[in-house]
Amino acid sequence: MRKEGKQSFLLETVEGKESLGRYSFIGIDPIKIISNRGLSLKISDSDGEEKREQNIFDYLKEELHTRNHLTLEELPSFTGGTVGYLAYENISLIEKKLKLDSSVDDQYDSILGVYDTVLAFDHYKHQVIIITNVAVTEGVDLEDLYRGAKQKIKELRAKLSAPLHFESDFKFDRDVSENISDEVFCELVELSKKNIVDGDVFQIVLSKRFTTKYEGDLFNVYRALRIINPSPYMYFLEFETGLTIIGTSPENLVKVQDGIVEVMPIAGTRRRGSTPEEDQKLEMDLVNDPKEIAEHVMLVDLGRNDVGRVSEFGTVKLKEKDEDSPFFPCNAYSFQS
Repeated sequence: MRKEGKQSFLLETVEGKESLGRYSFIGIDPIKIISNRGLSLKISDSDGEEKREQNIFDYLKEELHTRNHLTLEELPSFTGGTVGYLAYENISLIEKKLKLDSSVDDQYDSILGVYDTVLAFDHYKHQVIIITNVAVTEGVDLEDLYRGAKQKIKELRAKLSAPLHFESDFKFDRDVSENISDEVFCELVELSKKNIVDGDVFQIVLSKRFTTKYEGDLFNVYRALRIINPSPYMYFLEFETGLTIIGTSPENLVKVQDGIVEVMPIAGTRRRGSTPEEDQKLEMDLVNDPKEIAEHVMLVDLGRNDVGRVSEFGTVKLKEKDEDSPFFPCNAYSFQS
């Protein structure tokens, strides 16, 4: 199915706990694609392509207000909408004093697809639900819209029943290049430590970019990651530009539902043990580490401040959330074909 569409996504819950997510979602062929570099906004749909100078967050607010997705008890909370990515560079559109350079690569700061049709996999009932939305505007024939939606669902059911021809081969070149050397990276670490001590920032996450060539279907990378590194939230995003983003995360960064904003910051990492006993030892080391405790307190405090900026005064509350296990893998990768 994804090969036939110009853009697609898979949002998956690998863990079986209902509290972490009951559904996984697939979407292909969005009815609209929204992208930006800074204030340069591009909108593509069936009417063509439009370019304008506008803050993408202002446009997204307008876009969300024009769409009203039905909520029913028997359906998942997500029945269609906007899926994609927002890169760090977009912070310059919110915090005007921060100027991040978007020209370090040729990627967009954001690419978002508006999907009117999604497939939802119910892990609890072991069902696949096909959901399609129609735009009801003044003067349209509702019967025509209904027939069109039924036909789309019928075609998707046929595709789901068709034999799967899967490309299993995948290989990559072991000649890997880096965007900065180890020496420069260590210098950045020392500079970051100084910035923290000076009080300029609370935390800095440094990263490197690794580049190599590959052959085959990148979905095989996701399949391997799903087996060796499962996590509550996993995603596979393909864009018409040739960019693919693959990742796993232990946390839902932010959730807004029924007017309630929720964040659940997680801090601290340890390797997994080779035995349950070693896992337990590492767990105790993690939860009693002063540095990890301090980082968690800091993230909770920062999260509370961020939520407070967009919430009614006096409504922000802290809630302890217990999990069966503190260990969840986390990785994110992006590929350009």
